[in-house]
Amino acid sequence: MKSIYPILFLCIQVSYQIKPSPTFSDFKTWTIENEKFYNPVELEKRFKIFLENHKNVEELNLEYDGKTEFKLNKFADMSQEEFRSKVLMRPRAKYVNKNSEKFFEPFENPFLPENFDWRNYGAVTPVKDQGSVGTCWAHSAAQNLEGIYKLKGNPLTNISVEQIVDCDGLSKPQTKQSDCGVFGGWPYLAFQYVQKAGGIAKESDYPYCAGTKKSCFPCPAPGYNKTLCGPPVPYCSLKDSCQAKVDPSKFVPNLKVIDWKQTSTNETDIAAQLMSIGPLSIALNAEKLQFYHKGIFEPRVCDPSNLDHAVLLVGWGMENKKPYWIVKNSWGVKWGENGYFRILRDKGKCGVNTQVVIFVLSFMLGLTICLDQIDESLPTKINFKQWMTEHDKEYQSDDEFHHKYQTYVKNHILVEQLNQVYKDKTEFRLNQFGDLSPAEFREKILIRNLQKPFESKEDKYFPLENVDDLPEKFDWREHDAVTPVKDQGMVGTCWAFSAIQNLEGVFKLRRNKLTSLSVEQIVDCDGFSSGDMEHADCGVYGGWPYLAFEYVKKIGGIETEQDYSYCAGVKKPCLPCSAPGYNKTECGPPVPYCLLSDSCQAKMNPEKFVPDLRVADWKRVVQNETEIAAQLISRGPLSVALNAELLQFYFRGVFDPFLCNPKALNHAVLLVGWGVQESKIFGTKPYWIVKNSWGTKWGESGYFRIRRGKSKCGIDSEVVSAILE
Repeated sequence: MKSIYPILFLCIQVSYQIKPSPTFSDFKTWTIENEKFYNPVELEKRFKIFLENHKNVEELNLEYDGKTEFKLNKFADMSQEEFRSKVLMRPRAKYVNKNSEKFFEPFENPFLPENFDWRNYGAVTPVKDQGSVGTCWAHSAAQNLEGIYKLKGNPLTNISVEQIVDCDGLSKPQTKQSDCGVFGGWPYLAFQYVQKAGGIAKESDYPYCAGTKKSCFPCPAPGYNKTLCGPPVPYCSLKDSCQAKVDPSKFVPNLKVIDWKQTSTNETDIAAQLMSIGPLSIALNAEKLQFYHKGIFEPRVCDPSNLDHAVLLVGWGMENKKPYWIVKNSWGVKWGENGYFRILRDKGKCGVNTQVVIFVLSFMLGLTICLDQIDESLPTKINFKQWMTEHDKEYQSDDEFHHKYQTYVKNHILVEQLNQVYKDKTEFRLNQFGDLSPAEFREKILIRNLQKPFESKEDKYFPLENVDDLPEKFDWREHDAVTPVKDQGMVGTCWAFSAIQNLEGVFKLRRNKLTSLSVEQIVDCDGFSSGDMEHADCGVYGGWPYLAFEYVKKIGGIETEQDYSYCAGVKKPCLPCSAPGYNKTECGPPVPYCLLSDSCQAKMNPEKFVPDLRVADWKRVVQNETEIAAQLISRGPLSVALNAELLQFYFRGVFDPFLCNPKALNHAVLLVGWGVQESKIFGTKPYWIVKNSWGTKWGESGYFRIRRGKSKCGIDSEVVSAILE
């Protein structure tokens, strides 16, 4: 064994060359660079600490052997105990009750890219410097707020850290006074303060002072050092600091915090929440980060329960097959990788996954931002009126017009953000849904009555097909088995369109006749009956395609579109359907229901049923995308369901969403084929070809393409087809 040690030592010498101890002249140069001033006694003490820290840094560099690099920085005159006492949070971060309702709903099996960084999307402000005080918690909270505010369609704004520090510092029980927030705090308490205060000022209106060497009046409480707002300050009076400086008239416009929540400790879910929500406030044990310089920080020993520092999680990446988080610190740009550090991901290093909290913002719809006077790149009311004309939109009042215009502008911003995130992959643009908020889109267009699909027994599945030798691409449109694209209008009748279009394709393959069938007959006659309503809801709030097949089987047939034309989502009289509350000029919301006796039974004529079209049964396809492709060729276009929330403004390209809950099925469409996209940048990407029911002005002439083979948005989970007699 003795012969091994020299070899190991030699390897270390080659990998990392130990630097000689700094001289007193080196220390003097360091004090000038870092604006440090000492009396003669203090100077000698600090030089000794400087030498000790040099030794510690060299030992760290030997230990990490170039994987992580450490070097002396502005903390080089602080002992480890002083660093913990002055810079880190003195009270350890408090855990949130794990049984609390304060948790975001976790994502299930999210698809995440290998790399993601919110800095690339303009959602992160420049790095700040907290100074030699423990205000990291306020920086972390303010920066989380900055990111979410930006992603809600607002300008990237530097938020006041000092307002939080002054007004929400921990109280000392003995004096009932605040400690100025310079000895630590918890980000979620900052969120509660902003919620209670009703807002927060910009950094420029309430600048940071706590850790800077400048006058920061008023704060004349006993013992308060007015020239350095940090240690040795014991406390300061809220009356003389916060209350004297806060001016609600200067609060950031339209920024209202309504709550805060925490993520789970699962690092995959944290990544999904990060991409979905924006930069996240996190706490960790930062004792080993004092002299971090660059590289992926992978500490050998780091107590994950001692959370003493709060930072901002902005992204993740991969280097040499090693996953890492990208974290923004508040120790200035000369520290770390220009103020950032990377830490090993998926290992819970230093408790980085333990306390992840996020603002929940409310931007009041009175949106007092005057949209007539803001960014010239935003659409004007003239642009909005042109859009109204193009899409045949009319509003009943000036208030409704103003509300819809506000929504239109927000959607414009959303589309711009989506185009940044999915650049060169998928393109989005404003369409007929431009005046619908995401919530209104879900309410009016998608399936509202999302009932659980029928649990199939084994005999309800098609027998497996031979999946060998499937072609690289296939499209039923090229075989004349798909009718023209329809438009469901502003009602949730997609389920009926999906079912009918499946019947059209199956009928074409069986009888060699391509016929447009009646969607309205199914909408009128097979709408859901809600539990609190006596009558059917006209089918305009959702349904399931297999229920449509059951109806056609039971009734004995279906009419053509020409004989029983679509009416539910169009602006024209669609009598008879005169039940109480039914709007005869627009057969959609706000219609609560209509009587089957006044609609379906009054309009349906069995003598006009399409000859030779009788449904014998329906079956499902197993949840396997290769098998789905084989069944598609064998049986014709298939009815499928998926989560369509992110498709509102889809325009073209292969839709490959980062996050899309595959279990939240809220839209039914028609699967007609597949193909492969070749790209020099992104390589080969297989996709499905899907027919929608939102008209030809939406998407790729009414169609969209979605990534194949990844169960995107649950497109493989509810695949059905009718079987004809």
